[in-house]
Amino acid sequence: MSLLTIFSQSRLLRYLRLNTALLTWVLVSLLSLMWGTSYILIKRSLTVFTPFELAALRTSIASVCFLPVALVSVRQVKRPEWKYLIAMGCLAILFPAFLFPLAQTHLASALTGIINSLTGLFTLLVGVFFFRQRITALKIGGILLGMAGTAVLILSGRQDQITSNAIYGLFVVLATICNALNANIVKTYLQHVNPLKMSALALLTVGPVAFICVPPPHRPKSYIPRPACRVWVTSASWPW
Repeated sequence: MSLLTIFSQSRLLRYLRLNTALLTWVLVSLLSLMWGTSYILIKRSLTVFTPFELAALRTSIASVCFLPVALVSVRQVKRPEWKYLIAMGCLAILFPAFLFPLAQTHLASALTGIINSLTGLFTLLVGVFFFRQRITALKIGGILLGMAGTAVLILSGRQDQITSNAIYGLFVVLATICNALNANIVKTYLQHVNPLKMSALALLTVGPVAFICVPPPHRPKSYIPRPACRVWVTSASWPW
């Protein structure tokens, strides 16, 4: 019996399925861990690759990994939905894949993660102004709390580093705007699509572009072996 089968039949998984609130918190915690770790892995990988090489390799490897799911799911998508999947591929995968490494050539991974917490604010603003989403007191409270935490973390950092690298912080801000647009597109137009299939098809739309950008093999810039670095990058292929 495989480990996957044992886990699927475990009491813990059955309990989580029955307790939706607890399952949500577990998933959010895992997502936060993956999301936060990705910035460290990006920073480490930049010692070997250029930002464009790193972005192209990350997207390409993720596209290959999800290709079997994408091929099975292609015929299950209606034609009008493809434009939203292409938008998702660009906004949630391709553009941030290039923007984050560009920013982290001069920003610390911790500062990048802090600035990226603005995603919630931009998601709310984009939803209100472009998707006619309703604002609730709970949403406003959550955004204000997140912004307060972000301000405290930024102000507690080194001011000289923040000021001198402010232009590179704009790359992170642009990436958060892309993620905000994607979140509202998914909620409005793709909420009925299976998340795994949605991710695989979005990667399918941008995978060829990433493959074109993959550089030819060359000698690494440091002692870190390419295979090990590719494992790190693949492990963080889906923080967005």
